Amino acid sequence: MTNSVQSIALDKLVAHPDNPNRMSGATFGKLVRNIERTGRYEPIVVRPHPQREGHFQIINGHHRCCALTKL
Repeated sequence: MTNSVQSIALDKLVAHPDNPNRMSGATFGKLVRNIERTGRYEPIVVRPHPQREGHFQIINGHHRCCALTKL
């Protein structure tokens, strides 16, 4: 498998259950406003979900995914 940037529907993304990252509400609000203002964000890193065919597990970018879902 090769690494590449692809568009994947947000409803196909599943958070990794062991994600240790936490973000304050204020910082999350800044992230949402920045994405809304610029339309830019670092790509979310995923892998095929180990149990749900056709879905992907988020490895890096949980907060970006939540921000995009909110927008």
